[in-house]
Amino acid sequence: MKKIERDAHVERYYPSVVAPAKEFKVLAEAENPEFKLLYDAFWKWFANTFIFSTDLEGVERWENMLSIVPEKDATLEERRSAIFFTVTGGTPYTERALKLFFDNTYGKDSVYPIVTPNEYELVLDVQKSVPSEKTVRIWRYSRITAPANLTVKAKYKMEPKDLIHVGFNRRFKKSATVYPSTADKMVNKSAVYIGMATETMEVLELKGEI
Repeated sequence: MKKIERDAHVERYYPSVVAPAKEFKVLAEAENPEFKLLYDAFWKWFANTFIFSTDLEGVERWENMLSIVPEKDATLEERRSAIFFTVTGGTPYTERALKLFFDNTYGKDSVYPIVTPNEYELVLDVQKSVPSEKTVRIWRYSRITAPANLTVKAKYKMEPKDLIHVGFNRRFKKSATVYPSTADKMVNKSAVYIGMATETMEVLELKGEI
């Protein structure tokens, strides 16, 4: 929400018979900044009544009222989204609603949910604009909100890395356990070398059940 700025000018409300007086002009100069502070405090209170316009103080007040305990590394946008879904009770069962949630939380077109009905699978295509450490949180949220008969996977494409190799190709995989403990993180790395040019792409996939 864009703040509506307003400067106080109490001298405009003085009766014409006293407005020219020096004493009243000095009085207005002293009072105007105080009224500006009062207006700013009012606007802050007003903005904090709208979930997606709240500042940190407003978010903490909402969380206290709703008994929400945020994660230690949760961003302000993530905390706002948690408040919103607690208040509305909304569950994003459609691809469009799920994408809208991710757009509001991580930025527009940050995550593309793709459903393949025949395979009963929901794939979350996480874009590189999202920090890689957020992928687990995105997967976890989708797992608890998506229908239970869908397998939820998250894919994250990392930035290409340039290396110099000549005369051979290499391909390898490595896996590690991530939260939740039953989910597997697969990092597929592939490199293609043509002369002295090299391009490496890493794809992080999350899959598993809670």
